[in-house]
Amino acid sequence: MGNTHLDTLRHASNGASRTAGIVPGEISERRLLFVHRKRTLWFLEMALTTVLLILGLTFVLNFSIAPQELDLTVGAVAPRDIPAPRRISYESALLTQAERERAATAVGNVYTAPDPSITRAQLNRAREIVAYIDSVRHDDYAPPEVKARWVAEIPDLTLSTGTISTVISLEETAWQRVVADVYSVLEQMFRMDIPQGRLNEARTQVPRLVSYALPADQANVVAEIARDLLVPNSFLDAEATEALRQQARASVAPIQRTIERGEIIVRSGDVVTALDIEELEALGLLRGPQGWQKVVGTFFFVASMVLVLLVFMYRFRPEMLTSHKRRVLLVLTILSSLILAKAMIPGHVVLPYVFPMAAISMLLALLFDISVALMVTTMLSFAVGVIAGSSLELSVYALLGGLIGAVSVYQVERLGEFVWAAAYVALANVVIGLAFRLYNQNYDPIGLLQIAGAGIFNGALSTSLAFATFSTFGRVFGITTSLQLLEMARPTHPLLRQLLLGAPGTYHHSIIVGNLAERAAELVGADSLLARVGAYYHDIGKIKCPYFFAENQVDGQSYHERLDARTSAQIIINHVRDGVELGRKYGLPDRVLDIIAEHHGTSTVSYGYFYQRAIEETNGQVLDESDFHYGGPRPQTKEAAIVMLADSAEAAVRAARPTSPSEVERIVRTVIDEKLTAGELDQCDLTLGNLDSIRTAFIDVLVGIFHPRVQYPAGTAGTCKSDPGAS
Repeated sequence: MGNTHLDTLRHASNGASRTAGIVPGEISERRLLFVHRKRTLWFLEMALTTVLLILGLTFVLNFSIAPQELDLTVGAVAPRDIPAPRRISYESALLTQAERERAATAVGNVYTAPDPSITRAQLNRAREIVAYIDSVRHDDYAPPEVKARWVAEIPDLTLSTGTISTVISLEETAWQRVVADVYSVLEQMFRMDIPQGRLNEARTQVPRLVSYALPADQANVVAEIARDLLVPNSFLDAEATEALRQQARASVAPIQRTIERGEIIVRSGDVVTALDIEELEALGLLRGPQGWQKVVGTFFFVASMVLVLLVFMYRFRPEMLTSHKRRVLLVLTILSSLILAKAMIPGHVVLPYVFPMAAISMLLALLFDISVALMVTTMLSFAVGVIAGSSLELSVYALLGGLIGAVSVYQVERLGEFVWAAAYVALANVVIGLAFRLYNQNYDPIGLLQIAGAGIFNGALSTSLAFATFSTFGRVFGITTSLQLLEMARPTHPLLRQLLLGAPGTYHHSIIVGNLAERAAELVGADSLLARVGAYYHDIGKIKCPYFFAENQVDGQSYHERLDARTSAQIIINHVRDGVELGRKYGLPDRVLDIIAEHHGTSTVSYGYFYQRAIEETNGQVLDESDFHYGGPRPQTKEAAIVMLADSAEAAVRAARPTSPSEVERIVRTVIDEKLTAGELDQCDLTLGNLDSIRTAFIDVLVGIFHPRVQYPAGTAGTCKSDPGAS
């Protein structure tokens, strides 16, 4: 606590510090140096924890090896049946591409229009050949076999032997009819399209155009010459053809592929196809190669969530971050949760609905705080959606189940409330699971029953896990749970029984201090249950020497009259140490032990009474003042500070026997101001506003307990009077 009011109140105590040979400036300088080093070390630890958590979560989300993540390629043999864990609809690139190629293939080739220059060139070539054959036919000096060889050597013709003989032996009139018909057939053929690549098809049409007036041998001559002189007059237009095919491809809409939940993607022993791989990738079941882009994206996703969580805790729950054990437990909880999610969710149909997200939320609510549980549950639910292949359904399923589980068990006071928590979580699971099934129009009765059954089992499993493990985790990590505190608050607890029987005055005092502490803690936002239980046990060490403490003494007898002041002071101081030892022996949680150890801080025993008496006993000899101070430490938490103030206020009011509420208020104010001035509240995070609320709570309770009694006249015993002041 640092403020001007505190400095003013401390000014009066500086003289005592100087008397003991201590310079306040030196204490402040050493304290500031200590605090600076401590904060620097804390920041380094938090930075290291944050980096390790982010890297660990990134590794789990990207590289965690789970048997449900498949490492398959096209042509591999499936090791087992692989069902779809959920219903999905996605755009199939393979099916769309295949359909587009079929549409493109259906588009025929586009050819250019018939080229007239080709027709003229071939007709000219026909005339040249005819002229050459005429010259051969009219060569009177060449024998027939030579003429036949010359005709066979014409480059553009591949005439059969019989046709060559007919050409050489035909009479001139017949030959001229053949030549005329060759020209006629060529003209008719070239008037048609003769596409490139379809020449043979066009040549089969030649015999149909030969004149039927010609004899068969002459018709064969016409057909063979015309057939050989035919060439393509139309050629492939590649650009126009490709443009039409692209247009056909573009006209095909993307094909949506729907996979129902539970549908077998590939069966055991089947050869994996490209379509199988695509479906497995769409479902997020393939491990596949890890590209750096995915790793970096996951890193930023994880880092953003972790940083939001840390900022939230630093702003609203800073005490959670100062405990090493709590930080370790939180990190282990988050990492183990995602590892379990990676093992249960990918590749399964029903098992993801059994993932006990609610158990994790309940543990966090029981061991930490409801706000921390809600934040971590939200963060983990987003991660579950990522693990499930961007599944909104499983993310919402985990989120709502976890939130309801955390709220159901927060500040639980009876074991029976765990049963109701299981019912609430199961109901939420069933409602969310069925809502998504019906929204997607999936009316499969068996599937609906499986989801409902998994949701109910999830509720029972989550609650059972939380109930079975939270006490163990609490003991291992030194975290006090509400159920532990409730058990300790029972009067039947062995230590409280010993206190009641061995030191009844201290027991009564502790009960009143518990009432004061609980009320004050409620007003300042501290843990009221912890404050009450800590107050019950704060003086448990007095069991060893009960009659050396005023509240247990009878008829004003004091055993200290027989002892020297130093011994008396040590007996009283030792009740703190004895209380811690008894607490450890009986397994009290660390937070209660801390209250026992801190409830007197470093104050002087009995406000310096024994110290002054010791000085008198030694005739003014200078004594070691530390022998008359409690060993501390000073209160580190709100709860410990409240118990200290309640203990001192109750004892002071009881000793003073006030006769009016204003006197009670004066005593309480004096006690609180003295503790504040002495620096006993320096190491806790109570504010001056908190102290005002604590003072108000103490006065309200103490006025009700120590109010003055009405003195009735003699002879009225047994008479009932209607007196509003009577008690």
